[in-house]
Amino acid sequence: MGFFDFIKDAKNEMARTKNIQNELRVAFAAAGLNDFMQLDSVIHGALLHEAKEVGTEQTIATFVEMALKIQDVPAELGDDTTRANVLKAIYAERGKRFAQLAFERGKREAK
Repeated sequence: MGFFDFIKDAKNEMARTKNIQNELRVAFAAAGLNDFMQLDSVIHGALLHEAKEVGTEQTIATFVEMALKIQDVPAELGDDTTRANVLKAIYAERGKRFAQLAFERGKREAK
């Protein structure tokens, strides 16, 4: 792969990321969730990685399911800050996993 191919691939990936980000913004708004752009950066990045691999619809469904489960934890087990930190920790791991999947997919496609 030449330098110009690398630049072209990077531009395509940036455009794809921007499109997915816009899809997530619309989906978050449609689901009545907080503004996607205002999410914690760890969660935001993880959701982008996940949406690139499995699609926006599945990503939103999983996020809502997890957020509802965490929200249902009794108050005596943790306040809102604790719940937010748990969600952040979950998405830190999910982000790593989906980034690794993307890396492996990229290696396969480069062959």
